[in-house]
Amino acid sequence: MCWILGLAQSGDAELWSFTVENKFALISKDYDFLHFLERTAPDGQLIRIRVWNCRRQALLEVVERVWPETLALVAAGERLIEIR
Repeated sequence: MCWILGLAQSGDAELWSFTVENKFALISKDYDFLHFLERTAPDGQLIRIRVWNCRRQALLEVVERVWPETLALVAAGERLIEIR
């Protein structure tokens, strides 16, 4: 999605700022975004994917399985949502 928004070459800080300013939820496997989340209270939402070392199809299956619940948590204003 970053390439669609023109952010493909952006660093983590710029991505996080864009997320907060536009009231988006950022989806990432990157642990570093937890630090941004902690420093920008009460703004920003992070969907952190904690599924490691698997093929793309397996990852997509995990995300698809919990996606309705994830969207409900985003809508409820949860700041950190972890997908395992």
